[in-house]
Amino acid sequence: MSVLPSIDSVQKACSSMPLFPLPRVVLFPGTLLRLHVFEPRYVQLLEHVQKKDGLLAIPMLRSDSLSIQDPVVHPVAGVGKVVHCTPLPENRFQIVLLGVGRIKISEELATDTMYRVAKGSLLSEETKDFDVVPLQQLLTQIIMRNPALSNTWNTLLDESLSQRTFLNTVAEILMSSAEEKQTFLEIESAVKQGDFLSEKLAEVLLQGI
Repeated sequence: MSVLPSIDSVQKACSSMPLFPLPRVVLFPGTLLRLHVFEPRYVQLLEHVQKKDGLLAIPMLRSDSLSIQDPVVHPVAGVGKVVHCTPLPENRFQIVLLGVGRIKISEELATDTMYRVAKGSLLSEETKDFDVVPLQQLLTQIIMRNPALSNTWNTLLDESLSQRTFLNTVAEILMSSAEEKQTFLEIESAVKQGDFLSEKLAEVLLQGI
């Protein structure tokens, strides 16, 4: 399970993607998510994906539909690969997912599994038109004014970070609201994601934290 999937294999998996819907949880590409798996349907899901490619999607549940049997999920979800799985007593598991992409869900599929399955398309993670410098400059100004943030935020200025990892890590650190994270996840282009984060960082700078 340690080998990362190719873009083509993730795109192929989007034709029948297992869903692990969660409230107020957003998985960004390039970030890790730890989950405790214990519900029978998700134990089944885990068993199935481990026999295949290890891929599943984490769509966030819409808060206005939590009271119904099959709550509505947001249309864009992070796709994760199971990179670690620890069996626990009573048929429970502790797993770690690595975000490997984003799926735009087009429809849910009829299935005989206990868990939900959807069809969709893989969103592009291309960053060739994205300029990282303005965001780095804003981060530098924020850190200079607030040295207490340096331990966490200095890692974002590491030049070895890919532009995609940089974008998603800034979003993960900057935004505490699941709704804001979902909004960011649904922005399709890196350029527009950068603009979104620039506005948020500018607000932080003006507020002086």
